[in-house]
Amino acid sequence: LIQMASVTGAYGITFIVILANFMLFEFWMWMRRKVLKTSLVLMPAGMALLLLVVDFGYRELRNAEKTPAAQSEPVKLAAIQPYIPQEQKWDPAYYQMITRRLRALTLEAAGSKPAMVVWPETSVPGELRNESQVKTFVQNLAKEAGVPLLVGTQDSTGNPPIYYNGAALVDPDKGILTMHHKLHLV
Repeated sequence: LIQMASVTGAYGITFIVILANFMLFEFWMWMRRKVLKTSLVLMPAGMALLLLVVDFGYRELRNAEKTPAAQSEPVKLAAIQPYIPQEQKWDPAYYQMITRRLRALTLEAAGSKPAMVVWPETSVPGELRNESQVKTFVQNLAKEAGVPLLVGTQDSTGNPPIYYNGAALVDPDKGILTMHHKLHLV
């Protein structure tokens, strides 16, 4: 059923979970001999059946479009780990050291010709979208490496600012393509 997430996102999966729980509740009520109205019983069951048919049909259509070669080709990614202590990460005195380390590790990883180089959460020493020095550094590094970078960065929006842990996809030619904020801080 998770295949639906590519179309409906987290909301569709959440809906399925809620629907399944409602059906369990109906079963529990039936076991206690407290039957709900027929419309309340048939509606979730019909929706669940319809969702199953749509989901399995969608999955089969997606699988039919794929060739055997496309299904078996792995995607080569490279992940780096700069190991920057937290007390240094946001200290401007360490900015040059952090960017040198990120640059060296990224170029080393790009040497293996991956499809993308992935950085850890909040690895960028600043806000990628809101600080021009940081933005220039990351975009130039993506160009130099010749591969897209998926970088972890702090991001803020609004006034007063609301801060997020984010991930940005940086293309070597087009710059920042997209930004995603973490949905649930742990």
